[in-house]
Amino acid sequence: MQGPSSAGTRPAPHLYQVLIDFHRIGSTRAEVMRRLAGQGIGTQVHYIPLYRQPYFKARYGPMRLAGAEAFYAAVLALPLFPAMADEDVERVLQALAATLTAD
Repeated sequence: MQGPSSAGTRPAPHLYQVLIDFHRIGSTRAEVMRRLAGQGIGTQVHYIPLYRQPYFKARYGPMRLAGAEAFYAAVLALPLFPAMADEDVERVLQALAATLTAD
């Protein structure tokens, strides 16, 4: 098995997640996502806490893990893909900054 530093290979990052205090900015994650989508920037939320998944609920019973919930409440995944140009990255960051500081 070859690791990412093996000759002839190149890592392909596919997620860039930011943590946002939505309460502090006076907005919801859905609203931030909607505003970014209006600018042609798709965002997602990945990785619902594992213990919420039906298999784990059934196997281990109900539980609540505060750290996982805090991360999940604040996380937003921004676009990231190998062909993304520096200008694309800058556009996403500027749009996010403008969205987070909007009234």
